[in-house]
Amino acid sequence: MEQALTLAILAVLVTMALALIRAFLGPSAYNRMLAANMFGTKTVLLIALGGQLLGWPSFVDVALLYAMVNFVVTIAVMRFFEYDESADQSPEAAARLHPWVVAARDQEIATVRPAQAQESPTAVHGDAPADRAGGRPAPDDGARQ
Repeated sequence: MEQALTLAILAVLVTMALALIRAFLGPSAYNRMLAANMFGTKTVLLIALGGQLLGWPSFVDVALLYAMVNFVVTIAVMRFFEYDESADQSPEAAARLHPWVVAARDQEIATVRPAQAQESPTAVHGDAPADRAGGRPAPDDGARQ
């Protein structure tokens, strides 16, 4: 049993080293954050395996506490990097974003713009008068000069 646990600990240490390499090499902040999260998850596994190998079952509690802290920190850091303003300014930075981030950003922009159009219909449609039903501009029948 000890040999299996030792082999498992060595395998976890190898995957932790690979996660550190990915964290340092990047290429983007999202890849680095994913690697750091993977490193934290492997640390939880390492603590649990070490506690099992040493015969200290209380290490499972420590591993669970570390897992909760790792989760909260990962969410906090990802919220910090959620809006990359440099991607809005340079096409090179936008090209480095993950496709899921680009799709989420585009979907957010698409849902925000119609709401702004309802608040101020003349901001989108020039000086067209708005009808009373929902703030939409009145259809242009060609009679206006």
